Parts: sequence; C-alpha cells; structure tokens
Amino acid sequence: MAALTSTCMAVEKDCNGIQAIGSSVPNSVVGTVGYIAPEYFIEGKASKESDMFSFGVVALEIACGRKSYDFNDNLPLYKWVWKFYVEGILLNAADERLEMRFEQEEMERLLIVRLWCIHPHKRERPNAGRVMKVLRLEEQLPPPPQDMHLPQPLPQFQLQSGVASASRNSSEQTFNTTATTG
Repeated sequence: MAALTSTCMAVEKDCNGIQAIGSSVPNSVVGTVGYIAPEYFIEGKASKESDMFSFGVVALEIACGRKSYDFNDNLPLYKWVWKFYVEGILLNAADERLEMRFEQEEMERLLIVRLWCIHPHKRERPNAGRVMKVLRLEEQLPPPPQDMHLPQPLPQFQLQSGVASASRNSSEQTFNTTATTG
C-alpha cells in the first residue's frame, strides 16, 4: 500500500518497505532501502531535497538497469555509479543491455545530473527546474566534488532470510530499522 509524505513522495509501506522508529523523531521514516536520503533517515523529516535524492536514485536505476541497493555487496547504486565517475569511466555504469547504443555525451550528462541529485549534502542538490535546464543544455552542468560519496556514517544493512535489518544509535536518537527485500 502506498502512502504520501508531507511533500507528496510516494512510499511503500507493505512491499519492499523500510520503517524506522526514533525515540526523539517526530515522524517515522518510511521508504525503500536505497532511496532514503541521509538527512531523512537521520532527522525523520521529508523535504523537497529528500524527494530530489529519491528522484536521483530512480533515474540512476533507469539509466543503469540496476536496483537501488545491492544487498550482496552492501552497496547503494549511487556509490557504485560514483566509483565509475571517479575512475573516469562513467559510461560503464550505463545499462549494459543498451550495448553502448546511445549518445555518449547525453548519457554522461544524465548520469552526472543524477549524481548531483543525490548529493549527500541536501543544500547542494538542485531543484527540479535547475535539473531541467541542465538537461536541456540551457545551463552549465556544475562538476560534483571529487569526494562527494566517500563513506558516510549511514547504517549498514544486513540480509538475513530475505529481511534486511539496520540500526543507528547516537546520543540524541535511536533508530530500529527493518526492511523486506523482493
């Protein structure tokens, strides 16, 4: 069953869902592993910026032909794509079923814009209007910083019998998180 957050982000509650309950967080965090913005997970508040993060992940899934999170390697898709970007072989992240039959400059721009959308610092993410201008070549693409997706202090998910679990503790908040995998 899908629900809408305060910023109209659709989230799944029953299928492939993740729910975190925090002792000092006003709202529960509900979403799918791999799509949740770091600040949404930590603060429990959805925003335009957390929606942009999720949009970036969905767009990467489409461009790469991969799921948002690889439980076997414990790796989010955006970190997998980031690795190719840093190594200078970004087009290797494109869906291999396309067999490189695409405008390489367009695919590269698309992937970089998606990486920009999932910037770990929410204030650095573009708004939807800016994304459209960059994709239409009306605005210059800002280069992402080279250290954008170094390991972040986010939860580590562990897969046990088709159920992923994670926990995050801090002096201010305690989160208990479980998610099911398809």
